[in-house]
Amino acid sequence: MLLKTLVLLCTSISSALAATHSAIDYLWPAPQSVVDLNQTVAIKSFTVANLEFTDDPSIAYAFRQLNKSLAAKKASTSIAGSSSATFPITVKITGKKVAGPAQLDGADESYSIKATSKGVVISAATQVGVVYGFQTLSQLVTADGQLVLANINDAPRFSYRGLLLDTGRNFFPKEDILRLLDGMVYSKLNVFHWHIFDSQSVPIKWDSYPQLYKNGGAFKNKDGSPKVYTEQDVTEIIEYAFTRGIRVIPEFSVPGRGAAFASANPSLVTDLNYSPWDGHNADFANSTNEPGVVWWGRQHCDEPPCGALDIRKPEVVNFIDQFISEVGAWFKDPYLHTGHDGVNARNYKLVPDNWDSHDNSLMKPIMQQFEPKLQASLAKNKKKYAAWSYALDFGVTVPKNALITVEEPGADVINSLSAQGYNNLVTAPYSIYSLDCSPSVAWCLDEYQGANPSYAYDIPGYTTKPGQWKNWTAIYAHDPLAGVNQPSAVKGAFTMMWTESIKRHNLDRYVFPRASAAAERFWSYTAAPAFDAIKTTARFDRFRASLVNEVAIAAADLSYLGNKEEMVYMSEYCDGNTSAGQKTFEAGFVGTLQNSPDGSAPVAPYHYNELVDYCKITSLYNTDDLVYIKPQSIAYPY
Repeated sequence: MLLKTLVLLCTSISSALAATHSAIDYLWPAPQSVVDLNQTVAIKSFTVANLEFTDDPSIAYAFRQLNKSLAAKKASTSIAGSSSATFPITVKITGKKVAGPAQLDGADESYSIKATSKGVVISAATQVGVVYGFQTLSQLVTADGQLVLANINDAPRFSYRGLLLDTGRNFFPKEDILRLLDGMVYSKLNVFHWHIFDSQSVPIKWDSYPQLYKNGGAFKNKDGSPKVYTEQDVTEIIEYAFTRGIRVIPEFSVPGRGAAFASANPSLVTDLNYSPWDGHNADFANSTNEPGVVWWGRQHCDEPPCGALDIRKPEVVNFIDQFISEVGAWFKDPYLHTGHDGVNARNYKLVPDNWDSHDNSLMKPIMQQFEPKLQASLAKNKKKYAAWSYALDFGVTVPKNALITVEEPGADVINSLSAQGYNNLVTAPYSIYSLDCSPSVAWCLDEYQGANPSYAYDIPGYTTKPGQWKNWTAIYAHDPLAGVNQPSAVKGAFTMMWTESIKRHNLDRYVFPRASAAAERFWSYTAAPAFDAIKTTARFDRFRASLVNEVAIAAADLSYLGNKEEMVYMSEYCDGNTSAGQKTFEAGFVGTLQNSPDGSAPVAPYHYNELVDYCKITSLYNTDDLVYIKPQSIAYPY
């Protein structure tokens, strides 16, 4: 049904629309209040009447982008504005300027626009609101250079509106991140959750431990140099984000997902490169546990390589403290996200190998010893606590105002946490907001998504799956507060770009415009017009043209279902990797060999007759050849 709906939405949109459009038809995300004056005025260019405000970097950026948007629209139709004069904009800031990145948390983002035939007045409490005002104003310019006149009052429903990017599994250089930030401010997203490292790599040039990035803890460029972010790179990203009103919250995931830290010192990591990483899943159960087949439960990690920071050792706790003190200082946001997902009792030898499942409650004593030390490190470095909700599974004491991110579907976890007094919750259900879920990452697709369309990639000898990603209409339809008992405890939501299967060439289309579909829910919530198969799609398609033409985002067409990549990509860890740590016993993972190396089919229930290279498919492509390509301009629908 979703596929039929999507095809309908993207068919002859413009022909079904009226010849004229109301102001709301031009805007994404929808403002809280729009009064259409039913007039337009031709624009040659814009000017800021009170030039003193253009000394502010944020306002200067927003003004440049406004004129860039105007130029893009004129170029799109080859029509010059008929007005012979520039159109004045008066900026009014009624509150105190946001001084720096650390002050963005809780900043007033509201703004108003009064656009008449004589000029525009943008009023806001802070420069952050002014940036959003300029961005909204740019959308009111039609494809033929006319300004739609309207009065707008606007403010976000949620204060936290995010996008997570994983740079630990595949590396994305600074310019890719800056481009995503441009797409975020266009979408009025204001938190960049940077999952900066994972078991596969720690892409950080940390001078205290140069061996970390020199000895395999970071991926390599063609010339052998490490793919890392320097302190200067991080500083530039944070400043770029601040100019656009975006917070940068780093995630230092501890203690799980720590294998790459072994490059600094192997003694830091326990259960390093356990083989096979899946622990002989997809086999019959042992009598020590429930009968039947173990499809998932014996694994030492969720994907290779295995390894966790051994927090039982004082020297490892000191290492984490040093990392937070030195690398954490690069980041200016009050919060530092500490992960806590991917913790596995098997890594600490607490579960016998012949058990068919791992009881993570066995980790409680270790975690309860570690957690106060972690929180003391955060406090010493003036950082506030943030973590995935899994942290609370270990019976640890966490501040009630901690930032808790919840990826479990449904509202049960949120309701449980809010009932316990946690009031700073952010939701990101993987069943809706995991942008990687697709035929390349099929485990998180629902029954319909995993079967429709029936087409699967033709990669001879490798397992592929049919289906589609979570299309924009499904993402847009989700209510972040559905089933929530205490809405005031939920501060926002975010989409997640996990990158096991993502490379530079397809990053943009995996993120945009689907993250922007969620963004309207995060900003507008119920203020957005009711979904209309024609009008909503047309409004969103016009926004997509702005992403492509004005900030060079290679955004996917609205009809694309994420099922034409024609290759299953893996983490750069896998490139050319034949080590024991990546071997798998379980068959059927997308992108792995269909049969054992001797040609025999999987053995029932569904495993190979010998350990197999999980990473084998990477021999079919070269990661460094998969690069971002600037998209060609496209026509604005209206």
